[in-house]
Amino acid sequence: MQQKARAQIALLLSVLLTLGLTGIATLVGCGSSTAKSQSAAVAATVNGTEVLESDVSDYITTLRSSYGYESDEDWANFLASAGYSAETLREDIIKNYYAQMIVVRQAAEEAGITVDSTAVDNEIASIRSAYGYESDEDWASILESSGYTEEQYRSDIELSLLADNLMGIAVSVADPTQEELQTYADANVATYYSGKKSSQILFKSDDTETAQTVLAELQQSSNLSKDFSAAATVHSIDAISSGDGGNRGWDCLNTFSTDYSDALGALEVGQMSGLIESDDGYRIILCTDAYAPAAAESIDLTAIPAEIYAQLLIDVTSEVTSTAQNVYMQGLLSAADIVINPMPDGLLYDVDLSATDDSESAQ
Repeated sequence: MQQKARAQIALLLSVLLTLGLTGIATLVGCGSSTAKSQSAAVAATVNGTEVLESDVSDYITTLRSSYGYESDEDWANFLASAGYSAETLREDIIKNYYAQMIVVRQAAEEAGITVDSTAVDNEIASIRSAYGYESDEDWASILESSGYTEEQYRSDIELSLLADNLMGIAVSVADPTQEELQTYADANVATYYSGKKSSQILFKSDDTETAQTVLAELQQSSNLSKDFSAAATVHSIDAISSGDGGNRGWDCLNTFSTDYSDALGALEVGQMSGLIESDDGYRIILCTDAYAPAAAESIDLTAIPAEIYAQLLIDVTSEVTSTAQNVYMQGLLSAADIVINPMPDGLLYDVDLSATDDSESAQ
């Protein structure tokens, strides 16, 4: 139970940090809505930069609300089950959230990395469009309800872009080595990169006559793969797959509807389904390939289909890059002078844990 609860908090810390660095935190209530009513007491300093107690309190309020622990009893039980006290949670947030943002900004400044206002404007425009805040009135309203000013929001966006630019300069990642590819493949291919490849012909829901005619013709075909591809090009209403002979790729690399996945799962390579009714019409599915590595201690990389191998390479590169960035960030944090001041009395999130079942395990 304690490990699960701690994992939940660690995940939320990670998510909120990402949101903070991308500036989207303001859209989910991470703004300093209570800062005006709290003192300017300093919770910590990171290389001389102050972290206000009010900001830490706002952060914890967001964390608490995200899990729905409105009552002190529920909040106390959650903290205790995670092995936290209010004090140790506060310390973790300072170290794993605020310190990370501060050292990123400081490292960017030392490296001479800056972000101009045009880049910030473009990023804000992109976020507004993605979240549907097209009018200035709607945008001002969401910022205000999140406790942010336009200036504060722009600062978040600037930090996000600084972090991206800093990582691009400070972290140099080469292509994955053969050993890294092999290790990743051995751990993941059988579970995440195995599946079936398929093609489809999609007909309008009111065109069953054409669908039945095409199906009957294909059932008599002596060259099903070729004839299916030709029929998909002529008859399929799916603009994307029809241009490629009906090819929809590998199910392990795509997300298909349940009815599609169920029908494909019942087919072997070279087999064709009957007419399948779905929300977007009638379809015929042809299983064109399958990949399921034999049980072995080591995956044969040369036997992995090209499309799956390409995605595997992307994923390994992403993991290697992420690892390198984490190592760099931990280096910045390890070198930082982080001073955490004693927690003051009377904070709203500092609840009594003595009555909880896990009170003895709370740190």
